[in-house]
Amino acid sequence: TYGNGYSHVLAWKVCPTFEGQNQEMMEGYVDANIGKVYSFKDTVDYFQAKGGVYPNSNDGVGEDGVEQAGWPMPFMEVGNEITDTGGNYFESGSQTASFTGPFLEIQDGCDGFRVGSLTRTSGVDFGTSGGTDCSTPNVKGNTHSSRGGWYEVNKIAEIARSHLPSNKWLTKKLVAEVNINASCNAYWNGAIHFYRSSKNCGNTGEIQAIWAHEWGHGLDRNDNTGSIAGPSGEGIADIYAALHLNDSCIGRNFLIGRTCGGFGDPCNECSGVRDVDYVKRRSRKPHGLSFAKNNCNGMVH
Repeated sequence: TYGNGYSHVLAWKVCPTFEGQNQEMMEGYVDANIGKVYSFKDTVDYFQAKGGVYPNSNDGVGEDGVEQAGWPMPFMEVGNEITDTGGNYFESGSQTASFTGPFLEIQDGCDGFRVGSLTRTSGVDFGTSGGTDCSTPNVKGNTHSSRGGWYEVNKIAEIARSHLPSNKWLTKKLVAEVNINASCNAYWNGAIHFYRSSKNCGNTGEIQAIWAHEWGHGLDRNDNTGSIAGPSGEGIADIYAALHLNDSCIGRNFLIGRTCGGFGDPCNECSGVRDVDYVKRRSRKPHGLSFAKNNCNGMVH
């Protein structure tokens, strides 16, 4: 058979301006007779703030356990602008991008708990690096924890704002401290805090589920009924992490060379704090409230 070749239609070119825009950015082509939309696209060429991120964990297992380059740095301060959800900004020339913005500020213990920043021309690429803790591809404060935490918190909070548009806490700036000179913990106390690695534990700021979990404590405290998931709130924080990352193992590689104990029903493979899928526990059976009361004893983390 043969192709039919080119055809043509009468179409309108439309360039609307949307709320918050002061110039035409979108371009569309619409069939002048039947109203069919043939194309609709953003015609602006943007600069981007980006960097290497561990999608899930720093354990080196699978694609989500190794650092991936070029992930967007959303809602980040670049010069006088704030990037969009894709890390895009407009201003050309030399610009300084910093780990601060309207919704998050990351202070890195590898740089005296200052806010890391990087100056580049025609886009800011924070890059990738080997190692852990204070390792950086260029400047102090540009660590795995800073880059990965920036992506994770801004993305999960963006989803939350879409579901809870009247929640005031989600519009405020959250402070996070990473690379605290201790190990085997992370915690929420109005801010969120993450520790360096040791022979027993991975760097908690390099594990995305732990970011989502600690952020989840914040949302739990600041939703319609604060701390309704008490006394510890661990369950709801785990749910946020599991759903956002689609992984029942909460905090993969938190435990170095071992699996989670499971409060009497050990995990089969999970190197995180807990595995919330009972099929991945030794008994392969679900547990009820009596098991939790008898074994968990109100424990946190």
